Amino acid sequence: MADLIRDAFNRCKVEEWLEVGDDRYVDLNELGVRGSDHSCIEFLFEAVDMSDAASHLLFSGFLGSGKSTELKILAHRFELSGYNVVFINTEDYLNLRVPANISDIMITIAAGMDRFLAEPSAPGEIRPFRRFWDRFRTFLDNRVSLEKLTVKLPEIAELELAFTKDLDFKTRLYQSLEGRLPELARECREFLDECLGVLASRHTGGTVLIVDSFEKLRGDATNATAVRTSVEEVFVRDWNYLRTPCHAIYTVPPWLTFMEAGAATEFGRIHILPMCKVSNAKTGKPHKKGVQAMMDILDKRMPLDDLFKDRTVLHPLVVASGGYPRDLLRMMRELLQRVRMKKLPLPLPTAQVKPIIAKVLNVIGEIYESPITDEDIDLLVRVAKDRDITGHTRADLHRLADLFDHHFVMSYRNGDRWFDLHPLVRRSEKIKRRLEQPDE
Repeated sequence: MADLIRDAFNRCKVEEWLEVGDDRYVDLNELGVRGSDHSCIEFLFEAVDMSDAASHLLFSGFLGSGKSTELKILAHRFELSGYNVVFINTEDYLNLRVPANISDIMITIAAGMDRFLAEPSAPGEIRPFRRFWDRFRTFLDNRVSLEKLTVKLPEIAELELAFTKDLDFKTRLYQSLEGRLPELARECREFLDECLGVLASRHTGGTVLIVDSFEKLRGDATNATAVRTSVEEVFVRDWNYLRTPCHAIYTVPPWLTFMEAGAATEFGRIHILPMCKVSNAKTGKPHKKGVQAMMDILDKRMPLDDLFKDRTVLHPLVVASGGYPRDLLRMMRELLQRVRMKKLPLPLPTAQVKPIIAKVLNVIGEIYESPITDEDIDLLVRVAKDRDITGHTRADLHRLADLFDHHFVMSYRNGDRWFDLHPLVRRSEKIKRRLEQPDE
């Protein structure tokens, strides 16, 4: 018993994305539960492959929705089609809990390209090139006067670590570079041009940059508005600096679609990875096809019939997840842990599993209910009734963005795009009481 439960528990980790070929992958797009239109990945691939010039695209999805896994699949498809793919994880270079600026992104791209070319597994014959951090150190030495440089520059070998980990260093460095953004941009662009020349010398295909994880940029109670404003500034005010000399795909937070930046961005529409539809948009009743698709995710991670006498006992967890893979896996781990502590026999009897599932829903539901403030309720109730986010005022925008950040509001696409509350938010007594009140 212990081995089956332990193995299932560890195959439901919520913090990892799946690499291409992982036997746990379920193609929700192919199953038609993420919309009846072509998938985001198809749109992104064709937008690049059809373009005779460098294309620059935006992609988004909720944390744990499968976005990074889909990007890995997209990267593999590009590689099969002859492209160089440089996959850059912004978490490797930025603190995603504080405001970001365009310099952060430019340096991240350059540093990511530098790391890609330095990898022994990089395609083709390796040709020597001057490393980015060496060039950046020289740039700082030559362009920033000593009296303005309010921070001691580390040696080249330590510069990347200082930029990535030392927030105080980076803050003071940017203060010293104030007014020199065009020069920094030129330095990064020249480095990218040189890198693309190196790639072209050993590979005939084009190059695609995939800059992932920037959608995780999220503040706290003290700086959330400043963080969101910084994202808008990057993609509206400073977008021109992101026009790399090769194809580029940037991930962005999903709330950017309804902020002013979402309409004004020069990169075109933001492609959002929808949740799996597990409930009917009009009736709220379970959607059989979507429920089965989420059960397929569990089936790929554990022997359901060896663990449960009746696998349908898990359907309440599936519906309560709202089609959000991360929450389904999180609830399954909670369930498996509780089952193991009770030392129940396998396969698990349905009558004994049901009360444990009820407990799991209460425990995970409390996680969603606790952050709901009185100021949130009116907007949440409006979304719950309309299953849309239309009708909000400009003053609502940042509060709505907060709701997206907390995953209180989910995005779906089945024909048209629609929105709904996370089912665990609907379970909140605060929300239920308001929904039961008659409209005035």
